[in-house]
Amino acid sequence: MSELLKSALAAHGGLDRWDKLRSIRATLSDGLLRRLEYSVDVLGGAKALNYPSDYRDFNGILLPMKRRVYPVDVRRQKVAEPVLVAIDLFEVTIQ
Repeated sequence: MSELLKSALAAHGGLDRWDKLRSIRATLSDGLLRRLEYSVDVLGGAKALNYPSDYRDFNGILLPMKRRVYPVDVRRQKVAEPVLVAIDLFEVTIQ
């Protein structure tokens, strides 16, 4: 496993957390991740939608500065409230 992959896994909860992932579906637009649908055991198998946004360029690497995770209704549509997770990045350092 490459050092970059090890670092990325560690930054996102480690391999044990990813092993709890049941399913995943991604929507790409303009080459960027725009919507990520998944269900995980840590949410009791509940489905969630993850919306990354506000992409910025860091040395040629585009990273989303904002992420919002919402619950999903029976039609797999976003339920606007409550926001389950909100992550805002303000500074990124790439070494």
